[in-house]
Amino acid sequence: MREAIGKALPFVEARGKAWIEKRGCVSCHQVPSMLRSMEDAGSKGFAVPRQFLDETAEWSSHWEKWTNKGEDAGKAQADSANVDTMTALLLSKPEAGATEWGKRFRATLLSLQQPDGSWQPGGQLPLQARPAREQKEVTTLWTLLALPKDASAEAARKKARAFLSGASPAVTVERLALELVLAVSDGRETQAPLQRLLAARSPVGGWPWKIGADPDAYGTGLALHALALAGVSREQADVAKALRFLLSTQKPDGSWAVPSTRAKDGGKVRPTSTDWGTAWAVIGMAAHLSARPAR
Repeated sequence: MREAIGKALPFVEARGKAWIEKRGCVSCHQVPSMLRSMEDAGSKGFAVPRQFLDETAEWSSHWEKWTNKGEDAGKAQADSANVDTMTALLLSKPEAGATEWGKRFRATLLSLQQPDGSWQPGGQLPLQARPAREQKEVTTLWTLLALPKDASAEAARKKARAFLSGASPAVTVERLALELVLAVSDGRETQAPLQRLLAARSPVGGWPWKIGADPDAYGTGLALHALALAGVSREQADVAKALRFLLSTQKPDGSWAVPSTRAKDGGKVRPTSTDWGTAWAVIGMAAHLSARPAR
């Protein structure tokens, strides 16, 4: 796993830098997934470019960088359309919530909660191949994980849980993984969400993003991350088989070919989905490594 992560990190970093140089914007997936994967790897002893990560996180915190419209988007519009960007940046490293921009993000997220208790997905997320209701559920789950666990967010959490209680059976592994992560975070019973996630594993090893599809690095990374937080060891059969799946499907350049989550792409592999899918493969594997001193 360490060899595979070491091989993937240069790819993740190069693709993140290329995105920033070419697009000049953060994107809800692209830059945050790069930051999170490299931060997670750094916490397990991998050498990471500390200055670059810190500077990129600061750069990413400015709303003008959230779309290619820059200042023309307007702050109110940028905020409302980038709930997922803010939550992804908050979750990119444990101390993000204590930064000035992290505190600002959390206050903004609380102000953007919808009357039904949900948060609205933005950017291209509504174009993903799943029902609109589940997309709102996923955005709401990510947001709950990014909010502080204190009295300032308790009312919002209660409303969000009421919204989530009306969920239909999951269409994506992402929602199953997030349900397990939230149960762990809240200190609630984890057996039911754990079993639902394990049941969605592909017979050949690994997890797909969309339940019933072929396994991929994105769905597998999400699932492995959730299972590690739930205390499932890498020796457990499903986890071990998923890790073998990742190790056997990594490409020579360090990436994994990952199908797009957009409905119009029909499951075709795209560069962007490969980028953040590779980042999540790193996150999932790193979650099952013991910490080592940074090199």
